[in-house]
Amino acid sequence: MPDEASRLNYAVRLLQIALRAINGPGLDMTKLQAIASCKYGLVVAARWLVEHYSQKVEHHVPPGILRHLLEVTKEICSNKDLEWPG
Repeated sequence: MPDEASRLNYAVRLLQIALRAINGPGLDMTKLQAIASCKYGLVVAARWLVEHYSQKVEHHVPPGILRHLLEVTKEICSNKDLEWPG
């Protein structure tokens, strides 16, 4: 089982890839995979936030990883120009 830092790094990578791919035109397998990757990354971010802030679970991960995770999550959630399939 991967450690917390590895899991968060993986989620950041998936979200970064998804951010680029979702913004592309049309709907194809690449975009569908990006949406699935995005969902996983957002679930990891949400789970971390709930555990850390609501349940007060202590995680020992470098702050840079958390900053990147929250930045890319914010970018995806606040970008009104993303081309989500309808």
